[in-house]
Amino acid sequence: MKRMAIKFSLLAGAALLASPAWAQDAEGGSGDAAAGANADEDNSLNQIIVTGRAGNTAQTQFEATVSVSTFNGDDIAELAPLTVADLFAQVPGVWAESSGGQAASNVFIRGIPAPGQFLFSKIQVDGLPVFEEHGIGFLTPDGLYRNDLSTERLEAVRGGSSSVFASNAPGGIFNYITKKGTDVPEGGIKLEWGDFGHARIDANYSGPLGEDTTFAVGGFYRVADGVRDPGFRGDEGGQIRASLTQSFDRGEITVSASHINDRNLFLLAIPLDLDADGDLTSLTGIDANTGTLVSDDIRNTTLLFPTGPQEFDLSDGINNVATTFGAEIEYDLGGGFTVINRSRYVNGETQFNSAIAFGAEDANTFLAGQLGAAQAAFGTDVAAVTASFLDGTPFGLPDAAGQGGNNGNGLIGTSGFFPVNSDYENFINDFQLSNSFDTGAGIHNVTFGFYSSFYSIDQFQTFAGYVHEIDTSPRQIELTAIDGDGNALGTLSQNGFTNFSTGFFQNYSGDGEVFAWYLSDEWEVNDRLRLDGGIRYETQTLEGAVEIPGTFDLSDQNTLLPTGSLPTTADDAVVGGTGQFESFRETYDEFAWTFAGNYVVTDWLSTFGRVSDGFRTPTLDDLASAGSGNTGSVLVGSVFQVEGGFKVNTPQFRAFITGFFSEVDDQPFTEPVNDINGNVIDATIIQASETIGIEIEAEVGPFYGFSVSAKGTFQDPDLTGLTVSGGGLEVDDSAISGNRVPRIPARIISVRPRFEFDGQDIGLGDSEGSIFLSVYNVGDRFSDIGNSILLPGYTSLGAGARLGFFSGFELSVVADNLTNTIGLTEGNPRTDLFAPVGGDVTTATFGRPIVGRNFRVSLGYSF
Repeated sequence: MKRMAIKFSLLAGAALLASPAWAQDAEGGSGDAAAGANADEDNSLNQIIVTGRAGNTAQTQFEATVSVSTFNGDDIAELAPLTVADLFAQVPGVWAESSGGQAASNVFIRGIPAPGQFLFSKIQVDGLPVFEEHGIGFLTPDGLYRNDLSTERLEAVRGGSSSVFASNAPGGIFNYITKKGTDVPEGGIKLEWGDFGHARIDANYSGPLGEDTTFAVGGFYRVADGVRDPGFRGDEGGQIRASLTQSFDRGEITVSASHINDRNLFLLAIPLDLDADGDLTSLTGIDANTGTLVSDDIRNTTLLFPTGPQEFDLSDGINNVATTFGAEIEYDLGGGFTVINRSRYVNGETQFNSAIAFGAEDANTFLAGQLGAAQAAFGTDVAAVTASFLDGTPFGLPDAAGQGGNNGNGLIGTSGFFPVNSDYENFINDFQLSNSFDTGAGIHNVTFGFYSSFYSIDQFQTFAGYVHEIDTSPRQIELTAIDGDGNALGTLSQNGFTNFSTGFFQNYSGDGEVFAWYLSDEWEVNDRLRLDGGIRYETQTLEGAVEIPGTFDLSDQNTLLPTGSLPTTADDAVVGGTGQFESFRETYDEFAWTFAGNYVVTDWLSTFGRVSDGFRTPTLDDLASAGSGNTGSVLVGSVFQVEGGFKVNTPQFRAFITGFFSEVDDQPFTEPVNDINGNVIDATIIQASETIGIEIEAEVGPFYGFSVSAKGTFQDPDLTGLTVSGGGLEVDDSAISGNRVPRIPARIISVRPRFEFDGQDIGLGDSEGSIFLSVYNVGDRFSDIGNSILLPGYTSLGAGARLGFFSGFELSVVADNLTNTIGLTEGNPRTDLFAPVGGDVTTATFGRPIVGRNFRVSLGYSF
């Protein structure tokens, strides 16, 4: 009843936002409706947008019926994002976590629950996704494109029409538009240095190649140790892209190619402490701002499998290697008809090597807990379990009160070495036929589209548990069972590994086919009123085969154990493939729709409303985890949204304010979590939620060079249902209904005061520049569905300056997290998510903090 009331009221509100058009006669000429003619033509509300719509007519953000944010090249340069998620975090309605490093970010839109990554959104480049499926675990779509000088702008659409114009993207679309060739030569180069071993070069050049033929080429290369230095180079690589455009009388054709080879360190949770006031602080032995449990000690790792040993290098981190070819043709057929066809082929491999921390425990307590397992393995003569480093140095135990010990904290940490390898390829084609015509009751811009995508993935993943000290770049620990006389009887680890492969194992090959037909109509009723509608019918077929796992005792095959060594339990129960596969296949037929209206009240004020209904189908991951015979129980999720608001566009004040409601039903996802026995498993989780909120994007000024931009999201994302299968985990719906969706804040605020100056006014001669501050505030969140593990809100402060001098030169300085704020973006989702419901609220002291204070300086030249 509550949901129906909310739906009805918001539907009525969205209709009322467009209703002034029916109550008034159209006044003024086309200039009145053309995006605020008295406002600065360069501001974002006057920019032509191409994302989340189709057709052969221009449409500005002021006229649009979607919630969209735009960032041009200057915007991106000033924001200076280290990751794509840093840029996405500046979009209202978006909560983006970039604390894991420069890839594998987590992005949540409008309170829609997700395990992370980009499950409900698409990253596009020039209107096509970087890879079809954004929900495949550890494939990292944000690692397939990087911000550089070849980026012209970013358009970010939330909700609304994204359900119709992209597959499985009811949350939104992040579309990068790249630079094309130019009629006259132009380009730029930029050198950047950072105080964390960071060095980077960007370059871009475009110009004519012949009559009506132009080209563009650009890219970057970067090396960095990382703010959280693991003891080896954390980030290294780059990308290059090129395009060739041929213009002709009725259109143009562009062909492009790009290659990325970039590896990035993946950062996860670390232990923290609380000060006397209950606020987060660094734990003795590891700095919350710069420390990491990723270690040089475990960098070169050999794991034992039933098929034999296999070597891994943690410095590979998240290594995306992909080559992309594309083509786009736009042609005027005459008679008002325009055809646009975009194609893309991508072939790549992602190696995802990471060290995932699970927890830390007092060493005495931890070792006492190992006694039972040691006696079961080596007999009742075992009197104790000791800890030492791999070189034989004893681990310093804390005293009886739990004080002191190794590194001053006396803790032993448990982690997992997690290697994942994904090979993939994808061919995408999007065909659009548009026509604009006047019916006498306004101009219709109608587009018919046919979208097809074929992709394949081979993915292998496993999980090896190990123990270590708690320190920056920690050393691994060997666990030894001894008798009463101190004689060693065996070990519970080998080279620090307690098991070479636990129950978290998956090896599958899968193929996906996507066919979608969509139809849209942008109806310009008059100079002030625009009505938009769209439908999408999509068929997806997912099929593949997943290897059946088995448990193997590899004691007699352990070639990694030197002759004469003590027996170990690390090789007793290794999970691996049996060589037998079971197949799966499912087909989904889904329908999405949207309807919207925008009314230009005056030349500086417009209002809009939109209703949409989209879907999210299961992924190959979901079906592979479910196994043969169970895939039919993996549901298709639905996302219903209502949004509406108004836009103000004057020379000194610009604002885009949107109210929204989203409802999610039956949304499944697969997540690695601990089961009731503490083992890592792939659990299938089905969630439902409701979110109501407001998005604000505003800018005041400039007044005498001063301006302030502010962005805010205020929302209430509530769980309305949750079920889980696997590992004996159970959840009582009634106990969690109304709880906050995990990890998503109710408040996100970004404020950027800015001052622009002329160099002559301050004695710097023929130059110009700007100085700015950046304040980012996040409200409280929870790490678990029971809302008992608190992730406290935080505020971070940044600053920067840009100075343009001589002719085309620019010097830039950027500082992040000046106050060394300790802000957790996530807790420990593998252990926290299913924490006991109904317990007292405690502050998370094991989580992933934002990086500490860091500086970057760049020098660029453009012409």
